[in-house]
Amino acid sequence: MKRNYKNHTIEDFAQDSYFQKWVKNPDQECEEFWSDWLSENSNRIFEIDEASDLVLSLRFKESNIEEENIIRLWSNISKNINNEKRISHYNKNNNSYSLLLKVAASLIPLFIIGYLFFTNLNPVGEGVEFSAKASTIKKENPNGKKTQFTLPDGTRVFLNSGSKLTYSSQFNEEIIRRVKLKGEAFFMVKRDTLRPFIIESGNLQTQVLGTAFNVRAFDDEENIFVAVEEGKVRLQNKRKDENGEILILEQNDLGIFKKKNQSLKLEKLEGSEVFDWRNGVIHFQKANFKEIRRTLEQWYGVSFVINGKIDSRKDFSGSYANKPLRTVLDGLQFVYDFDYSIKNKTITIN
Repeated sequence: MKRNYKNHTIEDFAQDSYFQKWVKNPDQECEEFWSDWLSENSNRIFEIDEASDLVLSLRFKESNIEEENIIRLWSNISKNINNEKRISHYNKNNNSYSLLLKVAASLIPLFIIGYLFFTNLNPVGEGVEFSAKASTIKKENPNGKKTQFTLPDGTRVFLNSGSKLTYSSQFNEEIIRRVKLKGEAFFMVKRDTLRPFIIESGNLQTQVLGTAFNVRAFDDEENIFVAVEEGKVRLQNKRKDENGEILILEQNDLGIFKKKNQSLKLEKLEGSEVFDWRNGVIHFQKANFKEIRRTLEQWYGVSFVINGKIDSRKDFSGSYANKPLRTVLDGLQFVYDFDYSIKNKTITIN
């Protein structure tokens, strides 16, 4: 039965039969209803996710337990208790007799639970099903390495160096397709209107249905950047309530989440530079040496040793497409007036 779910809590959803049907065995009418409901109540999508996890954590399939079996169970339990009474009749220790009855009574619920469990559980899927606890799948790149892979739903991911993406081993069974990102990744999300796709990056949540976009969320950077190549995404601060700040991004939009004051800002992209890293292109746009050093360490998997001082007031702009590290350093030494040497993975600057 469909109802107004406006005031439902997570527990209310989990106990609702129509919601359970959608989670476990939806039909077309059920899927259409909940798809429309989620579209109109997108601010509650994370409550729905938690409720679906509750439903899936322990699923009971309907089973017809005949009433005579329940009666027989109670009869057997009562008979055992009566037998214990007769034995205890010859025991002159009234305290022991009383204790025995209490123990027998306390075991009655356990007998019933055991009966229901073993009567309905079987290896071919009927009765009670305990879903295995989901494990976490981790995709992680060290500095100097970039990878591409496909998630179980068909979503294509380009993971930058120094970045990590995690998701549940039950990703393809969950109503909400959810991943967690530290670092930078470009997503080409497989469209599924019934299963929203969410990226969690610290306190920022990026929600999409089907689109291509880039998320940059390194721990040591002040801001998180979300750039949309095509489609539409929705940004929301996890710390805000349902009336909190929300930002909708469309093609060529750049969303900036400022960690310091937990605010969102919208800008327009001026080019494709933010997406070019997946094609092996480094862009520096008025970058200071600290920013340049960090980028090169991540990109090439190297470390720097600085002897002396670099003029931090100078900035540098330039682009390098699949160039070796020496080519980049040769350009930088003219701007910052230094000499360098390379030994293994260490760059020494004098």
